[in-house]
Amino acid sequence: MSRKIYRIQITGGYGLGDALLITPSFRAIKQQDPHAKIIVVAPKRLRELFKYNPYIDRMPSIYLGYVYFGLSLINRLKVHRLRYGFLRPSLFYKKGAAEILAEMLDVELSDADIEVFLTAAEEEKARNVLSRYNNPVIINPSTVFSRNKEWLPDRWEELVQSLPDYTFIQLGLKGEEPLVKGAIDMRGEFDIRESIALLKRSLCYVGVDSFLAHVTNAVKTPGVVLFGPSSPVIWGHPENVNIYKKVQCSPCIDILHKDECPYGRECMTGITVDQVREAVTEQVKNRLLPRQAAV
Repeated sequence: MSRKIYRIQITGGYGLGDALLITPSFRAIKQQDPHAKIIVVAPKRLRELFKYNPYIDRMPSIYLGYVYFGLSLINRLKVHRLRYGFLRPSLFYKKGAAEILAEMLDVELSDADIEVFLTAAEEEKARNVLSRYNNPVIINPSTVFSRNKEWLPDRWEELVQSLPDYTFIQLGLKGEEPLVKGAIDMRGEFDIRESIALLKRSLCYVGVDSFLAHVTNAVKTPGVVLFGPSSPVIWGHPENVNIYKKVQCSPCIDILHKDECPYGRECMTGITVDQVREAVTEQVKNRLLPRQAAV
């Protein structure tokens, strides 16, 4: 019996979060056709996210992607190049990004949950790191894609100061700004998978629409995600508190991209510390309830 082969090419332009949003499609392909073969060609940093994924049959070198691309140009090979950003989803869609990506692969999702498969060693390391801190909450105030997504630094500091019972731990790239005063600085100390494991073992996530905001869905850690130029309809997850101050010009992410907002980022400055603090308190309470019931 011939097997249907899905050759999926994920380009270097994909963000880490975008790559995670494809994982529900891997699962859906195998549910739809257990005999299908999934070959994923992606840069090394994205392949790290897909390690140990049981639905992926092969992850060959990125150089094979050039061969695939050439053969697809002369109609000798079918290659799925999931460049969904060109569709400008925030402008033209009213469904989640994971569903859009599944549609491009011609599969239906029974659920849109993201999956990351961590090892026992990765989880144990995260447990040991966080055991030193009381009520650890992971924060990520920065994003590589656009500064327009960022909240005001003084409000991050006020948030941390207003919740002294929690230990706020800042993850991100080394030297990434802003550094939040009062938070434990762990920027650049952990690789992608270690960061995922830390988030899994934390009480809550607070941050902007970024890679770690999608990780919350994969590891089932409650999050508070601040949206402005991007839309929670496309990139939000239902278990998170998605704070969205929609203004007349939002969402604009598919128009401005990395260009500076000409209106002073009103969509982000409209989010108050009180709103975020209340959401964090509620999410932590929800996280602790099952633990308390088990005691």
